[in-house]
Amino acid sequence: MVKGYSIFNAIFWGLVLVAAGVLLILNYIFKLNIPVFKILIGLILIYIGIYIILGYKGVRIESYNDGKTAVFSDMSIKPEKVESEYNIIFSRGEIDLSGLKEEDIGKHIDISAVFGSAIVKLPSDFSVKVRGSAVFGSVTLPNKQSMGFGEINYSSSESDKFVYIEANAVFGNIVFVK
Repeated sequence: MVKGYSIFNAIFWGLVLVAAGVLLILNYIFKLNIPVFKILIGLILIYIGIYIILGYKGVRIESYNDGKTAVFSDMSIKPEKVESEYNIIFSRGEIDLSGLKEEDIGKHIDISAVFGSAIVKLPSDFSVKVRGSAVFGSVTLPNKQSMGFGEINYSSSESDKFVYIEANAVFGNIVFVK
């Protein structure tokens, strides 16, 4: 897990991402002209400056991987029980969902890649619906359609029994394969 006084402090990066989200939503809803990225760069520079003043001891990167979330590590899983959420953050991951079972029908699975890359293997005998969204990233569907910014949808069949997957790529990419 990320610990201590590190330039990659989880609390700091969490706050930066929350601030970015709030500023982007305010810009969109209220049609404001807030320079989101300039503010974020300023926050990062202030953080680095304070960090250096308080005692820089080098950059320590510690990884975290619990089988659902990977931070600064590689993750390759084929889950026995499908979880509702998988996150790839500053990492690379392969999520093999080809073993979906009947009891998984109707489940909602969220897959996110933030500054990372994910390959998701889908079952060939199951109906899946994928809603992908990308912000400065890409989502590539099994039919080779790809979206670099915005939303894209995919359905493997017209069946009313399916597994719903929501894929979010932020400065990262997610590739679905069968």
